[in-house]
Amino acid sequence: MRALSQPRPVDSAVLGMVREGRQARDILSLVAGTSKSRFNRQVARLLLKTGANPTTHLGNASMGGEHGFKFLAKYSRASNAITMTEGALRQAEQIFLHEMIHAATLKALDRKGLQSLQMRRLYEHVKKQGGADLLSQYGMKNVGEFVAEAFTNPQFQRALRQMDAPSGGGLKSAWDGFVRILRSILGLPQDGHDALSQALQIGVAVMRDQYRIGNRGE
Repeated sequence: MRALSQPRPVDSAVLGMVREGRQARDILSLVAGTSKSRFNRQVARLLLKTGANPTTHLGNASMGGEHGFKFLAKYSRASNAITMTEGALRQAEQIFLHEMIHAATLKALDRKGLQSLQMRRLYEHVKKQGGADLLSQYGMKNVGEFVAEAFTNPQFQRALRQMDAPSGGGLKSAWDGFVRILRSILGLPQDGHDALSQALQIGVAVMRDQYRIGNRGE
């Protein structure tokens, strides 16, 4: 983790666009074109492909949830909106992508489709196999956070790549090319059977499923 001194230009630019209330696709285009992380550029391009385009807003520092927990950002399904706070500045790129993964997957995860069931099976498998260090990570809070952190949190990615995935989880997607690129960037074998490889593969399929839901107007 880099020292939290001055924010990177891309972080400043992302939060600046949120302050302006720009649409998500505009911010994704910025990340896809300027991020220093090749992985993040590919994730942004994948998210653009889904068509997910929530509105963005700047919230206040008191935005919080249970037990006094303060959010740096959140995605609202009801209003299809991402709200970020000034506290997110030094990690704005990663945080914005995290919330965008929610926007691109939560509706499909709520359903009982194949991709949703596969992701929940993987999540439960990881929960049973993971040690205290993994289970304490935010990505193990629920299946929605599991997907978002698998795509955006390098620390969580490292933990997942050290775990075996459940057997029989092979899945073909129209967007297999993205999975191949993401695996290559992370140094994962294309036929990898670790939990991270499967989370990326199924996660892309979940996004595709939600795209279909949106096109049907559900």
